[in-house]
Amino acid sequence: MIKINLLPHKKIKQVDKAVMKLRAIVMGIIVLTVLGVIYGTAHIYLKKSALKKRSADTKQKLDVLKKKATEAEGYEKSRLEVQQKLKTIQELDKRRIPMTPLLNGINVAMTQNVWLTSLSAKGPEFSIEGIASDSKKNAQIFADALQALPTFSNVKMGDIKDISTSKEDRYSFKLTGKLAGYADLPPETAATPAPAPAPAKKPAPKKK
Repeated sequence: MIKINLLPHKKIKQVDKAVMKLRAIVMGIIVLTVLGVIYGTAHIYLKKSALKKRSADTKQKLDVLKKKATEAEGYEKSRLEVQQKLKTIQELDKRRIPMTPLLNGINVAMTQNVWLTSLSAKGPEFSIEGIASDSKKNAQIFADALQALPTFSNVKMGDIKDISTSKEDRYSFKLTGKLAGYADLPPETAATPAPAPAPAKKPAPKKK
């Protein structure tokens, strides 16, 4: 069978150009769609990574703040306990005149990084044991603060021992000093024993 193309030559070229143009448009749309999907996927991935990093940083900061808040609560609790003990000592030991300036000075010099474990005084001389957190310098800062007050003199820091744990740095310390301007207290007077009761007199014998 013989086929004869009855379309004019110019119309055939116009049809081919239209098809090529349509193909170009379709390919362009496909390429733009693929690029848009790739860009959107990359943007979402980068944004997700940034949000994950931000979330991790925020969680780390919250953990640090929680730890500091817990430590602050512990320090404040210890501080209140020490203040209560000092108040009790003031009430129970009013005979020792220098105790009032001693306790007031300690209360002024104390910080959240230092808390006391024992306090003893004999006359104007006193001895303090305590614990400093974070750095051993905080113990020396406490001693220097006492020495700077006019009430105290000869404040000397003893050995500072490292008693740190895996969670916190701690240092035990002991210092001694003297209250300035106070003479030695007189020794406590011994209680005078009560006089023994006089022996009962025997009744005189009756005369016969």
